[in-house]
Amino acid sequence: MVFRRESCRRAEAQLGSFGEKPPSVEIQALRNIAATSHACGVAVSGRQITVEDIQDIHHTLIGEDDPIARRLRERQNWMSSKSMAIPLEASYVGPPQERIPELMDDLANYMKADEGGSRSLVGR
Repeated sequence: MVFRRESCRRAEAQLGSFGEKPPSVEIQALRNIAATSHACGVAVSGRQITVEDIQDIHHTLIGEDDPIARRLRERQNWMSSKSMAIPLEASYVGPPQERIPELMDDLANYMKADEGGSRSLVGR
């Protein structure tokens, strides 16, 4: 599906002026734009990115009405092409939920661990 600039403007107008909820695809596109803008703002701020920054970007992307917004995963997950697959049949099994806080800290540290003190999230 092609998302046109006019659709974005219409969705913004519906949200801002009329309080109407635009179609789902348009909401998702607006959230993606807002999350990217938020991430770029963090990247160019000169400060070190934190797990909380990542969670804020996640919240912006999926929306405040989603119960997983800003939350770290609390149970095991896996991906499979079968509808009722078990982890042994999965094509990918995520790390155990107990390790998620440590791994998110590791990700935030990785993003600030280059020579300049902050890995670039935007092109130079």
